[in-house]
Amino acid sequence: MSDVLLGVDPHELSIPALIWAADAAARRGLPLRLVAAVPTGHDRIGYDPLARQGSVRIRAESALANLEDLVRELHGGLRTATELVIGPPATVLLARTARAAIAVVGSRHLGRAAGTPGRGSVVVPLAAHADCPVVVVRAPEHTALRPPDPRRRCGREQDLRGSRRLRGRGGEPPGGAAPCGVGQAPLVPRAR
Repeated sequence: MSDVLLGVDPHELSIPALIWAADAAARRGLPLRLVAAVPTGHDRIGYDPLARQGSVRIRAESALANLEDLVRELHGGLRTATELVIGPPATVLLARTARAAIAVVGSRHLGRAAGTPGRGSVVVPLAAHADCPVVVVRAPEHTALRPPDPRRRCGREQDLRGSRRLRGRGGEPPGGAAPCGVGQAPLVPRAR
């Protein structure tokens, strides 16, 4: 148990998984190991597998460098190590769980119909066979450019509970009360 292992997918970086792993490593006082696996190419459809593997390798090197820079911004004193390995991602990560305190991966490759992990996913084999605990960090769903206004959401929840917020002039809570969710504006039972 010498480090926190983060599986890096060069095709789709999971920043939430990186943040979770970096925070976990900092809390435990362990180094963070970023591992990217480049699968060997298959010549199933007539393309050059070595050229594809080379482009994936370049993408993985760039991803590891970018993520390492982000870790330095988040946790300046955190020790990090990067590793780029040729091989199937699930096999590569499984081999490295023997000396990890915890393994962290992002979630992707969900089948649209069933919502189950699809082909190429490392989540199921890693969770089933790892020698350490495995954390799967999902990306937030339905993200927008601007976060939603918490007062609007809270108002809808109050409507669902059968209550309404007292409002003063201009639609603000009376008496300078904090917006809903911060100090909870007073609720009044709705007359039925």
